[in-house]
Parts: sequence; structure tokens; C-alpha cells
Amino acid sequence: VREWRERSDTLSVYLGPEAPDAAFELTRFPRRVRGLGAAALEISLVGAGALDGYVQWGNPLRCTDLAAAALILREAGGELYDYAGAVLDMPLNSSARRDVTATGSAALASIIHEHVRASRAAEADRRGHRIRRARA
Repeated sequence: VREWRERSDTLSVYLGPEAPDAAFELTRFPRRVRGLGAAALEISLVGAGALDGYVQWGNPLRCTDLAAAALILREAGGELYDYAGAVLDMPLNSSARRDVTATGSAALASIIHEHVRASRAAEADRRGHRIRRARA
């Protein structure tokens, strides 16, 4: 993994049809955003220091999609997290799926998941506003 430096970071972010608004909003803060379309490759690139982070939200991954890359990343000093920001821990079966964030830096993971919390709060406010308007 490489040392994370704000404003010179490169993230790979899934922006497919199932991606939540938070994923699109997340693309505003890194210097560069990429998407290669291969989870194991992108997580391994975080471990190799070619990417600062990888975000796959909205189209959850199976353990078979990321197990080998998770080992590479963790051996290099990085970590995987779920959408809520907890260290990724999932059963080893083909039916379990998780949204994933991979980083080489705990500081970057914290910033990404703070963004998720802010995005969720904003969405809740928008929903509440729509409900209040519908009742009026």
C-alpha cells in the first residue's frame, strides 16, 4: 500500500446502475476516479499501491469475488470495510454478499465512511421533507 495523501489520491468507484447516490457523491473528493470493472484486480491494486482505495457499493460482492485480493491487501497493510465502516467479516459461502471499501489507509477509510454517514443523513432529510410536503 502507499501512503495516502489528500488531494493526490486515486479511487476506483463502482458507478453502475445499482450504485447508491453516495457513490456518485464520493467521486467529488479524490483527485482521480477510475473504474476497471474487476473487483479482485482493483483490491489488489490498492495492496500494490497503485490505487488509494476501492469502493463497491450497491452491487455487493461474494467472498469468492474478493477472498484472494483481501489476503493480498491485508498482507500489504491495507484493510477491507463494509458499507457501515466496520472491518469486513463475512461467511465463506456463495450466498453471502457485502458492499466493500478497500483502503491502504485508516484515515482514508474514515473519510469515506464519514461521507457515507453524511449522505445517509441527507437522504433521510430529503425523504422526511417529501413526506411532510405530501401530508401538507
